[in-house]
Amino acid sequence: MVKKANEKPGFNGSNKDQRTVQLSALFAALPDNYFLIDQQGTILSYRVRPGVSLIDDPVAYIGSNVADILPPAPSALFKEHMRQQHDAQDVVTWEYHIDLEGKRWDREAHLCPLSGSDEMVLVVRDITKQRQAERERAEAEERLERIISNLPGAVISRRFDGSEFPYHDTNFPKVVYASPQTAEIWGVSAKDMCDIRGLTEPMVNTDDIKDFSKKVRKALENFEAYSFRFRITTYAGEQKWLETNTKAYKHKDGYTYTDGFVLDVTKEVQAQEQLEAQRKIADRAQKLDSIGQLTGGMAHDFNNLLAAIMFSLEMLRDEEIDEGHLSLIDNCLTAAQRGADLTRSMLAFASKASLDPSVIDLNKLVEETRNWAGRTLPSNIEIETSLSEELSPTMVDVSSTESALLNLLVNARDAMPDGGKLTIETQNVRLDEASLDAHPKKVAPGQYIMLAVSDTGHGIPAEIVSRIFEPFFTTKPPDKGAGLGLSMVFGFMQQSGGTVQVTSEAGVGAVFKLYFKAYLEEDEGLVEDTIQIKNLLGDGRKILVVEDDKMVLSILVKTLEKAGYRVTSAKTGDEALALFKADPRFDLLLTDIMMPGTLKGRALSRAVRETVPDLPVVFMSGYENEATDQNNEPYSDDIRLTKPVSRVDMLTAIKTSLTAQLKD
Repeated sequence: MVKKANEKPGFNGSNKDQRTVQLSALFAALPDNYFLIDQQGTILSYRVRPGVSLIDDPVAYIGSNVADILPPAPSALFKEHMRQQHDAQDVVTWEYHIDLEGKRWDREAHLCPLSGSDEMVLVVRDITKQRQAERERAEAEERLERIISNLPGAVISRRFDGSEFPYHDTNFPKVVYASPQTAEIWGVSAKDMCDIRGLTEPMVNTDDIKDFSKKVRKALENFEAYSFRFRITTYAGEQKWLETNTKAYKHKDGYTYTDGFVLDVTKEVQAQEQLEAQRKIADRAQKLDSIGQLTGGMAHDFNNLLAAIMFSLEMLRDEEIDEGHLSLIDNCLTAAQRGADLTRSMLAFASKASLDPSVIDLNKLVEETRNWAGRTLPSNIEIETSLSEELSPTMVDVSSTESALLNLLVNARDAMPDGGKLTIETQNVRLDEASLDAHPKKVAPGQYIMLAVSDTGHGIPAEIVSRIFEPFFTTKPPDKGAGLGLSMVFGFMQQSGGTVQVTSEAGVGAVFKLYFKAYLEEDEGLVEDTIQIKNLLGDGRKILVVEDDKMVLSILVKTLEKAGYRVTSAKTGDEALALFKADPRFDLLLTDIMMPGTLKGRALSRAVRETVPDLPVVFMSGYENEATDQNNEPYSDDIRLTKPVSRVDMLTAIKTSLTAQLKD
């Protein structure tokens, strides 16, 4: 509209002219585009700011309808809001967008009625930058939520107002954000964690909460990051290990916030604990193996000494008639036998004892042992048995099994000085790889027979459980035990192809479980023919004796000669073979297994049998491992004696071998 030069704005002209002038002045000050339109939407006047717009001419669209200028979708919105404005007779607002120059442009429209007039003003504002920023922010938040939802742990944000320390029921920080993983970790929803203050803090283990609180407080004071691994117990009773990595910062609202990432590390902790347990088992096995090697080496020399002593004493006894002297000799023999028993116990620990396995019913052995051993237990100890009726047989050394069970019964008795309950149980079990990981000695998976002895005594302190199988380790007074019982059980079970396990809780009791390999029908048993020997005299038979220990060799020669044998002796296998080649007319070879020189006992037996294939051989060894020297297996009729051996046992073995040859 063009005004005359001398015309001033005011209310002296027509009302329409006055309003037009007023509106022109008002909208000229606004950054928006505006249109003066009638009730049908016809444009009466307009002003368009420079920029991207559908209208780029200041006067060309006067008389046009707004709906005809807009694209279809914005046009439909305009018509709809024109109808709303007619009905409400009030300001209506809406948003729309148009596509120009390959871009989206967002607009905000306000349709305002003019009081006292049938005209309206359409104000259009460009909100493209605002809406684009909002869309980018929404996309960023959506992207962040996707990332957070794919994380292996939960993201937690907390707000602190300074009153949270020390933690108690009402002083927990406010959770302002929690990711969905909270349900999987804590068993509570993210919404409940934000709505209910202090929902998860009471789950933290009481032993960890104090250190946790210290770390949080330090982080808040210094606005720093912290890491902490702690335990929780969920409301469902599930125990877990969690690890948090959290950073504290000051917000512009004046509060201090923490943003943290919490990961469930239960499986990792369990794997570490299992690895540590396996490392301890390996270290312990290595330690026990070293002790076993030392024991075996010592036993060889010690048994030679005992053999010489016992043979000498037995020969002296034959010539003695004085009762007092005979009593002294018998005392010495008893002491020597106790030394042999001590060595045998040590060898059992080292898995080098001499065993004579046979197929047995373990239930029967338990019942028999309980019947005679139970009478020695105090009356305030109740004995209960739970024996499986379908128990499989097992192949073990009967005497050693009885000794192992007796050791466990005695230990159970000593653990209950004021009385209690002792339970003996047998059961068929199958051990797999997972269950075997908990055992101190690795054995092959398969079917086993479990013999368990449990008591309700004082238990075994956790710090010494790992040492109870060590030889000479004992918590009993010096006059109550030498510390060899459990070590013997441990070694016997290893040597028998089984294992042993102990569980204990202080003040509650202990359970010892022996696992014997089940004997299956397809397994090969041991068949032994026992030959009754009435006459142990040699009758002039010729024996080649090989022993590297000079003292033992001398006693052996005298003992055999006294028994009526003709004896040729040698200190090494090489010397013995030379003697045999010079004159092979021997009735039997009696040889030690471990000797200096090229030929050990087994190699010597093979060498002489190349000349005399059916020559009887009796072996002597200091301990079980010597029996597998050079991986040479003995003939089925060969007899092996473990030093120290009594004179009667040795003469019986020789006579048995000679008699078997005659039968052949």
